[in-house]
Amino acid sequence: MRKFFRYLVAVLFQFSFAAFLLLATVRFLALDPNFLITSFRNADVYRQSVEIFREYLGDTVRSELQAAGFDKLPIEQQQILEDQITGLTSAIEEKEVQDLAETNIDRFYNYINGEAGDLVLYFPVHNWGLPNLILSQEPFSLLSENTTLETIMSKEVAANAKMQLSQAREYIESIRIVWFIPLVLSLLLLLIHYLLSKSPQRIKPTAWLLIVGGIYTLLMCGTAYLGSNEFVKKTVSYGEPILLMMGTIVPYLFLTIIYFWAKIAGGLISIGVLILITQLVVTKSQEKKQKKMETPLSPPPTTASAQPQQNPPIPVAEKVIQS
Repeated sequence: MRKFFRYLVAVLFQFSFAAFLLLATVRFLALDPNFLITSFRNADVYRQSVEIFREYLGDTVRSELQAAGFDKLPIEQQQILEDQITGLTSAIEEKEVQDLAETNIDRFYNYINGEAGDLVLYFPVHNWGLPNLILSQEPFSLLSENTTLETIMSKEVAANAKMQLSQAREYIESIRIVWFIPLVLSLLLLLIHYLLSKSPQRIKPTAWLLIVGGIYTLLMCGTAYLGSNEFVKKTVSYGEPILLMMGTIVPYLFLTIIYFWAKIAGGLISIGVLILITQLVVTKSQEKKQKKMETPLSPPPTTASAQPQQNPPIPVAEKVIQS
């Protein structure tokens, strides 16, 4: 019966520790703005964003020109306008997009983490050198360095978005409180597993449980890596620029998570191996002491120098002469 309960505790430990991994990932990685910012930089997202934004801006200008009779102009004038559109879109550089993205990431995380009362977005389009013809059109005319949701959305949509963000803040606050509960439960299960093991080497099964937990975490790393690769394959198959950019970002996000899990797995395996080695050294030392106690002590060897010296016998003739 004790063996059955020990196996049950071992299984519960794996599930509890997996829950701790997921909550700790959210608590220490996903809620940190550097999690996204670093991934964006490593994935070269800003360069791709510039290309997408230039394409969007060029299409917007062309649609405005089409409404004004662009197709009716001579070929030479159409080519001149196309050159002007190219020069206009090239004014958007990578540093502007990086400033836009990272500032909004910081503001979003400040709101989600409860450090800001309202979500105010950052769109400094008036500092990008765009002509008034573009800035006077929506959505550019609605954007500024302090853009609220009500500015770019209808009141109903903005209210719905704020309600969902408020619920997200509540979930995040709950995660900040309960993330350590699976950790405490895992430590408690380890203690129970240790107490259910038989003496004198009851620490040995618990050490193996830690090693198995580390191996299980490495399997989770492999699953996450395969999942990210599958996501990239699907996004590439669609061929959309935004999906291609997401397919570039996601592997870096998963690599950060995998590296975090791998460090924890290495810690578990190292602790388990260290316990086994320590147990082996202690056992060998105790066995040597036991053998020394069981071996009988032999009497000390006698030597010629230790024996008392005796006078040599006196011959009979000498005794007669002496008498």
